[in-house]
Amino acid sequence: MRAEQLCIDTICYNAFPLERALAGIAECGIRRVELCSSVDSCDHAAPERLGRGGSGILLRLLESYGLTAVSFSGHADITTEAGLVAFTARLQLAGDMSIPIAITPLPPEEAGPEVEERFCRNAVRLADLAAKLGIVMCLENLGFLMGTSAQCVALLQRLKHPNIRINYDPAAGIYFTGDKPTKDDIAVLGPHLAHFHVNDKASLEKGKWDFRPIGEGIVEWDSILGELDRVGFTGPASIELEWEVPPKLPEVVDSAVRRSIQFLQKYFKAN
Repeated sequence: MRAEQLCIDTICYNAFPLERALAGIAECGIRRVELCSSVDSCDHAAPERLGRGGSGILLRLLESYGLTAVSFSGHADITTEAGLVAFTARLQLAGDMSIPIAITPLPPEEAGPEVEERFCRNAVRLADLAAKLGIVMCLENLGFLMGTSAQCVALLQRLKHPNIRINYDPAAGIYFTGDKPTKDDIAVLGPHLAHFHVNDKASLEKGKWDFRPIGEGIVEWDSILGELDRVGFTGPASIELEWEVPPKLPEVVDSAVRRSIQFLQKYFKAN
């Protein structure tokens, strides 16, 4: 893996303003970021908050910290009209900023054949728009239709859209299934991966929100990252830290991000 693949998701600083997130990331020496704009979760790059001219505001802010956005998290429930509108706005914002990758969805509140059909129909519609904007649309393994690596591939085969790829998050896989990810999962997903979340978790307990800084949980990074390298993954590998107890001070996040980077340095080598 190459050092320039490593980036940091602003959701690490979810409890703090975007400006503080970018300052912390820049201080760590990483120059690539994933901007987060997840509905009802993280409004760092929410078009509803930014209003007209949002792309210019964000680009100037990134430039002031010497940072570049390489991906955009726009998680929304695309089975609902509100979620469809929200992610469409996020795609447009990412396109205006020339960000090449956008990530969705959120798991829907309901399940069943009608919800699945609506999800697939809307995913294809959004992927068409993303392609026109020069964006690769990534679906993340957040449980719904995408609990396991085999289910992820089956969904892509069902959608049959050349502009839909996978963002894989090993810790999210544990959270939604209770199963530890292995290098075999990466081997299955390899041809379909465009983005990867470097995320860790303390236990195998399904549904337990016990995420940890990278290297301080149970994800087996030697095998996971080794297999990513073997399958030739060249996309962004984004550090994502989520909090069992939200930190009260941004310096707590700074420290966790620095520890994560230090742990990962042995896997991501400078050319």
